[in-house]
This record gives sequence, C-alpha cells and structure tokens, in this order.
Amino acid sequence: MALLTPWSVDRNWVWTEIAAAWALGKRLVGVTYGVTIEEIEKNHGGLVCLGPTNLVALDDFDDYISEMSDRAKSETRA
Repeated sequence: MALLTPWSVDRNWVWTEIAAAWALGKRLVGVTYGVTIEEIEKNHGGLVCLGPTNLVALDDFDDYISEMSDRAKSETRA
C-alpha cells in the first residue's frame, strides 16, 4: 500500500518503491489523500504502476477493506 498525498507524490523514493513492487509482481494499492488521479497523472507522468483499478481515496478506504474481506471469504469457500 502506498499513501499518496500532495507531499508524498513529490518524493522520488515513493515512486521507486511503487515501481519496485510493481516490477516484482506484488499486489499494490494506492490510497489517495488530498490529491487526485488527474493531478498525479499530470504532474508525475503516467500511472504505469497505478491506475484507476488499484487507487482508492482515503475516504473510501473502509469500503475497500470490506470489499476485499468479502472477496477473500468467498474465495476460501470456493
């Protein structure tokens, strides 16, 4: 998980860590707070490692965790 804020998106090491996780095939979710997908795309190049399918706003994070929990439960029953 990477927390993407107006301050963190300007840090090269944040993008290095995200790229390393992506290159290693790790599951990755970006949690945004105070920054939009459009701002990230515009100011920091393409979202090669992160995209709309694995970005979630901090305000929606509880729902995201609930959905992931439900998915995990249904997969263990199958």
